[in-house]
Amino acid sequence: MPECGFRRRMLPRAELGASLPELVILAFLVAVGLLGGVSAAQHATLRHRTEQTKKELRLIYRALMGDPAVDTFGFVGDLGELPARLEHLVVSGEYPAYTTSGHVLGVGMGWAGPYLAKTPEDVRLDEFGRAYSFDRDGDGQLRSSGADGLFGTRDDIVFPPSGSMCKGTLHVDVSGAGTAPVTVIVYGSSAGVESQRFASERPFVFEQVPLGLHVVEIRRGTGPESSQLSRKLVPLRDGSAFVAFRLPGERSEAPTP
Repeated sequence: MPECGFRRRMLPRAELGASLPELVILAFLVAVGLLGGVSAAQHATLRHRTEQTKKELRLIYRALMGDPAVDTFGFVGDLGELPARLEHLVVSGEYPAYTTSGHVLGVGMGWAGPYLAKTPEDVRLDEFGRAYSFDRDGDGQLRSSGADGLFGTRDDIVFPPSGSMCKGTLHVDVSGAGTAPVTVIVYGSSAGVESQRFASERPFVFEQVPLGLHVVEIRRGTGPESSQLSRKLVPLRDGSAFVAFRLPGERSEAPTP
């Protein structure tokens, strides 16, 4: 008598699907792949933000110190000091407006910004959204805490690497004055207002002079009875500058054959 019902057909393994261990391994491999993709994307984002922060630091430094290529002295040249806050590169705050009126030889002084095309909030934050460290009372160095958000670690972004140089030394040589006393006056900007520095003893060396355009004046004698002899415009940019005056009456040296 034939058997009734259905006979079980054994399916090949390929048709049964994956086993539980195989599914676990597959899920693990997918997770690793996803994590690898996320990690690569994160690294690319961090690299991009790091490079953008470096570019921004260079722009801020140029706004502070000027650009030799176009013969500007930036904020420091106009105001004679570093800003109290980076926001002052885009808003004037308490600084007086830029003017040439009433200044010796018409040298301009005062706030001539904005020195950057940014908002006050943007100029103080790096591309990671964190505030820069700005050594206003030191050498003016700019620092970002980098990707980890911690200052003093290896990923800090610093510009310039060796520190800023916002002040320099001005050397003035005066010849032909004989034995008569001579006074040297250096005019420059102090918080946007014209200031004066005096020296009446040789060598005439003025230290800690803010970078920028200065007027050097030579006067015969000292005090209110002194008389003006000569003036020169002197740019101070790379840490030091030298200017020489030959006063009237000095005999010229014969040229070397």
